Amino acid sequence: MMRTASTLQHIACRGFTLVETILVMVVMGIAATTIAMMSGKIFDSQGVNKDMQVGVKSMQTCAEHVLATRRAIAGAIQLANFVPSCPNQNVDPSATIPNPNAACPTGISSCKLVQIASGGMFVSLLLTEP
Repeated sequence: MMRTASTLQHIACRGFTLVETILVMVVMGIAATTIAMMSGKIFDSQGVNKDMQVGVKSMQTCAEHVLATRRAIAGAIQLANFVPSCPNQNVDPSATIPNPNAACPTGISSCKLVQIASGGMFVSLLLTEP
């Protein structure tokens, strides 16, 4: 059977079937849903990252305050009696004297470990007295 020009033209202009069109729409819907779910998680992690940055900044400010206070009163109060504090901060500094079996750095007579905590993170400072 020979095909004529009119049958060849009819086959070339056929287009997509209904099944093909529906299949493409389903695949596009799945892709769009996946992209939407991924972009939501991206924005959530940005909020967590911002909270961590704020917490680290608060701890850094508190650590600087503790160090500045200790330097200012170094001669007046012995290290063993020094109590760290951070006014107007949402962090909690706590001071402990290290284990007596653990030696302070060479040439240091006494030392005190100060930990500043905020949101599950902490910074440790080792205050020393010659």
